Amino acid sequence: MAKQLLCIGSRQILTVHLRTCLPTVAWPLPSKFSTHHSVTMSTLQYYAYPDQGVRLREKSSYSQAVRVGDRIECAGQGGWDSTSGEMKKELYDEVDQAFENVDRNLKDAGGKGWSQVFRVNSYHTDMSDEALHYTVKNLKKWMPDHQPLFTCVGVTKLGIEGMRIEIEVSAYDEEGAEVSRKARAEKKQ
Repeated sequence: MAKQLLCIGSRQILTVHLRTCLPTVAWPLPSKFSTHHSVTMSTLQYYAYPDQGVRLREKSSYSQAVRVGDRIECAGQGGWDSTSGEMKKELYDEVDQAFENVDRNLKDAGGKGWSQVFRVNSYHTDMSDEALHYTVKNLKKWMPDHQPLFTCVGVTKLGIEGMRIEIEVSAYDEEGAEVSRKARAEKKQ
């Protein structure tokens, strides 16, 4: 089995064991992709949702999501307004917005949203019981029918000034992967 390293988000390296070797992705993406929301490289497809997702790709050279086989891997989502990019002022509003941004990101990558999420990693600058309770409340709201794997980490600072929470997820989307494969095959013809 081959190993492939993929850069997901601005700070995580994900090792993926694959039956076939996928090409190494060269960063940054060429500027010709800056107005598009998805980029395909071999069997990987990268996504950056409109507005803030595209702005972050242009500014920081990373995508918001990538399809790896039947999975959607999402870069960490903060509590920014997905259109304007402005960070929410109140902590609870920021947490709510981060969860909404994850949902938007998954759907932009062709998924169905939180119902397909099996792993959640959250990073917090505020580890108070109140803040963590509110995060769990959102987990229950967005995934009422299942409980994913969940890791919560306290950090001193996140990637965008003033950001207090960042949520990254992994989702299983077998059906969407098949649709994506068919669409790529049709484009090649």
